[in-house]
Amino acid sequence: MANRNQALLHNIAGTLIDHIDPAGLLQEILQQAVDMLQAASAALSLVDDEEPDFLCIRYGVGIDADRIGVRVRQTEGLIGEVCQSGETRIIHDYQAWEKRIADPRLDRITTVLSAPIRAGGQIIGVLQLAWQGQVGAILPEERFAFEQYARLAAVVVEKLLLQQRLREEQLMVHALFEGIPGVIYLLDEAGRLLRWNRTLEAVSGLSATQLAGKDCRDFFETTEQERIAHANATALRLGHAEVEAEVIGREGQRQTYFFSTMSLRIQDEIFLAGVGLDITERKELENELKLHRERLEDLVERRTSELFAANQELTAMNEELTAMNEELSAMNEELSAANELLGDEVRLRQEKEEQLLLREKQYRAATRLLTQPVDEGGDPLVMILQDALHLVDAPAGYIGIFDEERRVIARPYSQGPIPFDHLEPQRADTGMIGQVFRENRSVQISDYRRYAGRIPDPRLARITTIVMAPLLLGNRIRGMLAVHWLDDVHPLTPDDLEVLQQYAQLASAFLERREAQRQISQLAYSDTLTGMGNRASLNLWLEQELLQARQGDRRGVLFYLDLDELKVVNDTFGHSVGDNLIRTAGQYIREAFGEEAFCARIGGDEFVVALSGERTRSQAVELANRVLAVLGRDYEVGPERVPMSASIGIVFYPENGRTPNEVLQKADIAMYAAKDGGRNCWRIYDPSLQQDAYESMVLTNSLRRALEHQEFSLQFQPEIRLSDRRIIGFEALLRWNSAEHGSVPPGKFVPLAEKSGTIAAIGEWVLREACRFSRRLHDAGCPGLHVAVNLSPRQLSANNFPEVVREILVETGIEPGQIAIEVTENILIEPMEDSIRKLTELRELGVEVALDDFGTGYSSLTYLRRLPVSILKIDKSFIDGILDDPKQAEYVGFIIDLAHALNLRVVAEGVEVNAQIDKLRELDCDAIQGFVFSRAVSEPAALRLLQDWTEVP
Repeated sequence: MANRNQALLHNIAGTLIDHIDPAGLLQEILQQAVDMLQAASAALSLVDDEEPDFLCIRYGVGIDADRIGVRVRQTEGLIGEVCQSGETRIIHDYQAWEKRIADPRLDRITTVLSAPIRAGGQIIGVLQLAWQGQVGAILPEERFAFEQYARLAAVVVEKLLLQQRLREEQLMVHALFEGIPGVIYLLDEAGRLLRWNRTLEAVSGLSATQLAGKDCRDFFETTEQERIAHANATALRLGHAEVEAEVIGREGQRQTYFFSTMSLRIQDEIFLAGVGLDITERKELENELKLHRERLEDLVERRTSELFAANQELTAMNEELTAMNEELSAMNEELSAANELLGDEVRLRQEKEEQLLLREKQYRAATRLLTQPVDEGGDPLVMILQDALHLVDAPAGYIGIFDEERRVIARPYSQGPIPFDHLEPQRADTGMIGQVFRENRSVQISDYRRYAGRIPDPRLARITTIVMAPLLLGNRIRGMLAVHWLDDVHPLTPDDLEVLQQYAQLASAFLERREAQRQISQLAYSDTLTGMGNRASLNLWLEQELLQARQGDRRGVLFYLDLDELKVVNDTFGHSVGDNLIRTAGQYIREAFGEEAFCARIGGDEFVVALSGERTRSQAVELANRVLAVLGRDYEVGPERVPMSASIGIVFYPENGRTPNEVLQKADIAMYAAKDGGRNCWRIYDPSLQQDAYESMVLTNSLRRALEHQEFSLQFQPEIRLSDRRIIGFEALLRWNSAEHGSVPPGKFVPLAEKSGTIAAIGEWVLREACRFSRRLHDAGCPGLHVAVNLSPRQLSANNFPEVVREILVETGIEPGQIAIEVTENILIEPMEDSIRKLTELRELGVEVALDDFGTGYSSLTYLRRLPVSILKIDKSFIDGILDDPKQAEYVGFIIDLAHALNLRVVAEGVEVNAQIDKLRELDCDAIQGFVFSRAVSEPAALRLLQDWTEVP
C-alpha cells in the first residue's frame, strides 16, 4: 500500500510541475485522494478573503461538490479544531460527535479525516476526506499519504496566491503606464519603436501592427527629423536629451510636443525610453501673447507720435486743448486695461508652465521606475525618496520598513541633514508613526515642535512640517514614506500631498514586487528538505567563485559527500525516515564545516560543501576526517539505532577545474573512488582516478554486451572431504574473456556488474550453467556431488529469486540437493528479514545454503544463528596463518567448533600446502578447497578429474 501511495504522490508532484491551471490541479488532488483512500467525498476549505474568521469550501468531490461556497467559522466543527490545534484530526463516528455541523447532506457521513493547509507558517485552509458506512481504522500509511496530499494542496494554493499578487502588480503597472497623459515610448538603439502606450496610437492614428518597428523620425517633417536624430544620439551619449518638435497628427495636423528621452541598458542592450507632452496650447498661447505685445507696441508708438505732433501744435491749438485732453484720457484708460490684461495673461502662463514642469518631473520619475529592472541601477527606493523630496522641495526624509516580528519601523533609506538611518528603530505604536498605524492613512503635521506625540530627541529639533504616508500591501502597512521641512513651517499644497501619495504608492508597488521576486528566488534556489542551497544555487555560487579563480583572485576546496547505504534505510524504514536522517546529516555537515562554508544538497543523499580560500592538503584531510567522525554514528530510527557513514571526494580549485561542471565531475570521481575503497573514507582527486573511471566505464559498456557475445565461461574447483579425501562437489567460478580487453579478473568486473545492475542477468546465467553441469555430473554417474554457485546480494534482493531457482531446477532436471547457494556476510547490510525469508524458502526446497568468506564481513554470531545455512566456508585470509600463528590457528579452531555446535559443515578455502591439510584435520575441519588439490578448471577438465581421481597421499 505504501508503494502505491508513494507512486501516486509522485504522479501528482509531476503534474504540479507541468500543470498550468492550479485551480484544476487542486480539484485533481481531491479526486486522487478520494480514489486512493476509497473515500466518499473530499473538500478543500480556504480562509475567506472578505471575512478571515470564516473558511469557505472552494473545491469539492462527491457530496462536497454540492457544498462549494458553504462557509464555516474557524472556531466551529472539525474545521475549528484543526485550525486551533494545527494538527490532523480523525473522527471515527461523526454522527455521534457532539460538535458536528447540522447539514442534511452530511447525515450519512461516518468517518472524517482533516488536516491543516499551511502557507508561510500560517494555516490558510483545511483538507477533509469523508467516508460513508462501516470504515476500518485509518492506517498510518494512509494518514501519511493524506498529509502528503495536504502538503501538495498547500504548495498549489501558495502558487495560486502568488499568481494573484503578480496579476495585481501587473494591473497596477499597466494602469500607471496607460493612465499617464502624454506619449510614452521605448526605442531600440536605432530609434525603432518597441513599446508604446495607447496615447501614441490615438495621436498617430496607426494600429499596433503599423507602429511596431517604425522609425520614430517618420512622425516628423523632413526638417524636424535631423533634430530628432540628434536628440536620440545625445541621449545615447550623455544619458538624457530634450527637444521640442512638431508631430504630424492622424489627420495631417501639426502638433507641438516636448520630448524627454533617456537611455537605459537592459541585459547588455541599450534602449531609449521617454515621454512626449503635447505643448501645442502653450505654444499657441505664447504666439498670441507675442501678437498682443506687438499690437500694444504699435499702438503706443502711434499714440506717442500723435502726442508729439499735438504738443508741437499746442500753442496754435489752444481752442482744441479740452477735446484733446479728453481723447488723451480715453487713450490712457484703454492703455491701462491692455496692461492689466497683459498681466493676467502673463500670470496664467506662469501657472501653466509650473504645472507642466511638475507633471514632466513626475512623468520622468515614473518612466524611470517602470522601465528599470528591480536589481539594476541602484535601489529604486532610494530614487523614489530622492524624487519625492525634490518634487515637493523638502530638505529631509526617509523610507521606513516595518518589522512585523519586533513591531518597529527601521529607517534604512535616509536623505538630508538628519541621520534617520542612524536612529534606533521606532516602535510602531509611538509618536506620529503610531498615529499613521492607528488611522491607516496619511498624516500631516504643520509644526512638529508643538505636536503632542513628539519624540524628544535633540537630533530632531529642527523639524517643523511633516507628511507621513503609509506604504500599504492590501490593508497592511509595510512601511512609511516620511517627508520633513526644517526650521520654518512649510505651507502644504494639495499638489504636495498628491505627489507624496503617488510616490508612496510607487514604493508600495516596488516592495510587493521585491517580496514576490524574493519568494520565487527562494523556491528556485533552496533545498526544501534541509534548507541548504540546491544544485541551481551551487552552480551560481561556483560560477562566481571560479570566475574570480580564473582571474587569480580566489582558490578553494570542494567536498562531495554521499551518505552510504541510505537506500537501505529508505527500503527498510520508509522515505520519511530517510528524509529525517538526511535533515540530521545536513545539520551535522553544517556544524562540522562552519558558517563560512557554502553547503548544498544536490541529490537524494548527495551533499556538496565548498570552502573559499587557500587550504593545504593536510587541512582538507583534517576537515574530511572530522566530518566522517561526525556522520559515522548510530542514528535513532524509531526504537532502533542504524549505523551510517559517508564517502567523500575532495578537489582543489582552480587546479582541478575551471568550470562548475569540471570541478563537480572530478569531485564525483573522487567520491566514487572512496566508495570503491571501502566507504566511510575520503579520496583526493588525481588524474589517475579519472583514468580509472574511464576504464571502468569502457569495461562496463563491454560487460553489458558480454552475455550476448557469449564471452562468459565457468571454471570449477573441487571440494575435498578430509575424512576420505573424496571429491564431494565443485564451486563454479565465473570467468570473462573479453574480445576487446582479453581476460578480465573477477575482482575487477564483478564490482562493475554489481554497480551497473548487470549482475542479476549474469548471476542467472551462472546459476543455469552450473545446474546444467550438475546434470552432466549426474549423467556421468556422480549423482551425489553438488555444485556451489556464488550469489550476489542484488540477486537475492529480487522479489522473485526463489521462483527463478525453482524454474531453473525444473528446466535442467536436477534435484535441489545437487546445487548449493553461497552467500557472503554482505547480505547482513541488506533488508535482513527479507534475505532470511528467501534463503529459508530455498532450504525448505532442498537447496544447500553456504555462508562464504566467513570472518571478512560483519561476522555476527547472532545473525549466524538466524541464517538458514548448512555450510560455513572459512576465508583464505584465516587459513594462510594457521601454521605460523598459534593465535590464528586457535581462532580457526574456535570457528570450526562453533559451526559444529550449530550443526554446520565447515569448508576451509585457499588451502595450498599439505601441512595446512594436516593442521585442518587436527582442528576437525570437514572439507577443504584450494590449489593443493586443484586450481579451477574447465568443465571437460573437471569431468576428467573425476574419472582420474584417486586419494591424495
